[in-house]
Amino acid sequence: MVEKEARRCPGDKYTITVSICRARQKRRYPKCGVCEYREIELTPAELESKSIRPEIFKGYDVRGIYPDELNEIAARRIGSAFAQFLKQQKGIVKNIVVGKDMRKSSTPLAHSLMEGITSSGVNVIDIGTVSTETVNFTVANFGYDGGVAVTASHNPAAYNG
Repeated sequence: MVEKEARRCPGDKYTITVSICRARQKRRYPKCGVCEYREIELTPAELESKSIRPEIFKGYDVRGIYPDELNEIAARRIGSAFAQFLKQQKGIVKNIVVGKDMRKSSTPLAHSLMEGITSSGVNVIDIGTVSTETVNFTVANFGYDGGVAVTASHNPAAYNG
């Protein structure tokens, strides 16, 4: 049986099938909370978790306690916003480098960040567990369009950014 109906996630340029839409709803895909096709109701706590807490945005970075202040949903949205910002600044953006530190929370945050970047139509160069300096070197040396290091630097283990 071939599905004839197609749907769009809020903010996405591509269409998806009804089956994919329903599967995303079951997995609590971040955009489902505001989607017109939503069939599965989210709890008030889930809806609140969809918003990004403004206190994670600092003068020179994004940082917060994981997962209370900074979580995978926020990381995905930040990745998408970062890619869109670079597109506005540079015009054409093809590749963004992502590296992470060794904190346990860095892997899921980096994965979600990369999902957000790729959902904006930009390729990700995942360079794994590296220092911030290595991310900077990789961007500059190989001419990539931008880079993100998932790390909370010198902050306690409960933080990430």
